[in-house]
Amino acid sequence: METTRNNVFVRFAVALLATLIAAVLSSLFSATDRPYYFFVAAIALSTWYGGWKPGSLSGVLSAVLAIFVVFHYRASTGEPLNIAAYLGFVATSALVFALSASLQRTVSELKTSHLLFGGVVQISEDAIMTIDEKQNVTLFNSGAEKIFGYSAADVLGKSINMLLPENFRKMHSTHLEAFANSPDALRPMSRRGGIYGLRKDGNQFPAEASISKFEAGGKKIMTVRLRDITDRVAAEHTLHQMAAIVESSQDAIIGEDLDGIIQTWNPGAEAMYGYTANEVLGKSAKMLLPPDSEDEVAANVQRAREGIGTNYDTRRMRKDGKQLKVALTVSPIRDTHGMVVGASTIVRDITERDRLEQRLQQSQKMEAVGLLAGGVAHDFNNLLGVIVGYAYLVNTSGAGDEHSRYAGQQIINAAEKGSALTRQLLTFSRRQIMIPKVLDLNEITDGLGKMIPRLLGEDIDVRIVHGERLKHVKADPSQLEQVIMNLAVNARDAMPEGGKLIIETSNVYFDEADARHNNVAPGDYVRLAVTDTGQGMSSETRAHIFEPFFTTKEVGKGTGLGLATVYGIVTQSQGYIWVYSELGHGTTFKIYLPATTAMATTAPLATHRQQLTVCGTETVLLVEDQADLRELFTHVLRDKGYKVLSASGGPDALQQMAKQKNPVHLLITDVIMPEMRGNKVAEELAERYPNMKVIYMSGYTDSALIHSGSLPEDIVFLQKPFTPDAMLRLIRQVLDQASSNGRIERRNAG
Repeated sequence: METTRNNVFVRFAVALLATLIAAVLSSLFSATDRPYYFFVAAIALSTWYGGWKPGSLSGVLSAVLAIFVVFHYRASTGEPLNIAAYLGFVATSALVFALSASLQRTVSELKTSHLLFGGVVQISEDAIMTIDEKQNVTLFNSGAEKIFGYSAADVLGKSINMLLPENFRKMHSTHLEAFANSPDALRPMSRRGGIYGLRKDGNQFPAEASISKFEAGGKKIMTVRLRDITDRVAAEHTLHQMAAIVESSQDAIIGEDLDGIIQTWNPGAEAMYGYTANEVLGKSAKMLLPPDSEDEVAANVQRAREGIGTNYDTRRMRKDGKQLKVALTVSPIRDTHGMVVGASTIVRDITERDRLEQRLQQSQKMEAVGLLAGGVAHDFNNLLGVIVGYAYLVNTSGAGDEHSRYAGQQIINAAEKGSALTRQLLTFSRRQIMIPKVLDLNEITDGLGKMIPRLLGEDIDVRIVHGERLKHVKADPSQLEQVIMNLAVNARDAMPEGGKLIIETSNVYFDEADARHNNVAPGDYVRLAVTDTGQGMSSETRAHIFEPFFTTKEVGKGTGLGLATVYGIVTQSQGYIWVYSELGHGTTFKIYLPATTAMATTAPLATHRQQLTVCGTETVLLVEDQADLRELFTHVLRDKGYKVLSASGGPDALQQMAKQKNPVHLLITDVIMPEMRGNKVAEELAERYPNMKVIYMSGYTDSALIHSGSLPEDIVFLQKPFTPDAMLRLIRQVLDQASSNGRIERRNAG
């Protein structure tokens, strides 16, 4: 405020002083020749410098003083005041005043405009530069300094090419020359392609620019406005990437407003739901839900309004009415101000994943049940071994009457039936011993071709379809026959009024994609398909058919172990089994066994068992951790003349053998024992007794000796439970055989 007052005082003081000086200068001339133009100049100066108010003051004072200094009554001539000359002076002064005021206003406006233009140019964040006809920089604003990293002093007077990458300079120079000679006044260069600038540090950056031109003093001046768009290009690149991700995603990505109306719809959504974008945009997302789930849309939108994201598994419905199991992720969409304006929904079809998870859960459940069944079967086999053994001793002792021997035989018969059940349990639990051979599945089905029709009856049409050039598989042939027979019997029970049974073989190859889809290892397989036209099964039944003791038959008409046995044999053979069935549409079991390039082996012809004596005098080391079985076996062997060393386990056997000086002809050992397994005992004694024969016995085995449940060719195995007669015959056969490399046939029961 004080500064303003001082400025006003100075202006009026200048006006007053100029007027007085004009009066003094006029008085220096002779009375007859005094000019008035000094006053006119004072008025002009006061008006131009101070504005119209100081100019007015100068005009009034000049008008008064001019009367006395220039136009007063001249005594020497006696002439009165020249009114006309005075009025001319006043008119001239008024004109000069007006012109000076106008000039002062124009200059003031030009100053204001210049300051305004300079301020706009300097505060602009864009680079604003002017270049002359030689393309040298004549103006370089603060925005340009920030963008390029140069100060104005570094650039002014130098070629604009210093601000351009090397590969752009020639093209840019040509462009400027063409523009300078064109009729255009403005040209946005960014429309002609990508523009890049060069910073002082040598880094290039993307830019958009426009150029204009004007003439000043006969020279052409061009103005360049340039904007650094690095952030925008990065944002656009990110946006394009996000758009590409959305467009290429196999998941459905759907945008909805806060009323649940579909606003965006990607190709993944089109593929998943079957609707095109035109069919769904602008419509409620409820059209994608099953009728009983439509409330989900409102609930999801409400959570989005509250800024809450959510994810869960649910169901959605395709255009064709098919329902999908999906994983849903709903997130709020916010605008630039952070306000929620909609909801983004990402939908992933997990129908296949859910199916695989259920299959995995079923497999894990079957594995757990198998472990339990295997453990029970092993312990039960030991009990049956004791029962069978002592019943056999009663029958062969010669004591007692015929009724007692009959009772003993019934005990043996019942125990053998129990043993058959335990073998099925062991098969299911994959602990049954297998003797795999390379074989042709067509030969197996051929061998059963006559037996199955007789088993099923005349009202069932049996067809066997052989695959051409069928690859070989490695499996236990007797167990594969059991698989086919069990499936055939199961099909017969499903067709009480007759029907068709088709047994078909074929080659199948699973590539990486097929293998992932079916959760199997990729490669070549041989498929065995058994299809019936029976009653079919519900989904609930299909979920349990391979579980032991599960049956849909009446009480007393089935054990529930048939399909469990099939499952065990197939999985123990490194294969896979799947079932396809619907109520009223029959059932198909598909078994996939890994193919092998090995040649099929010819099964040896059956020979009649030689009549062997069961007595002997050799020394036998018996290793059995079950006390009752050990006592039974010891009694039976000694009764037949053998010298028996009885041990309760591996360490006990090694201790006894350390004191033994006489040769030991035979080791009979259980496979699975708490402290030391049977094969380890045999290895420890092999060096000391290289000619000692070995017989392994077990209710099951999963030892390192037997890899993947398969029995190596040079091992003699006795499956529990067995009768004393079976054990004695096998012992005699092993001892009597010379140093033959042939295989001793295993014995499962006596």
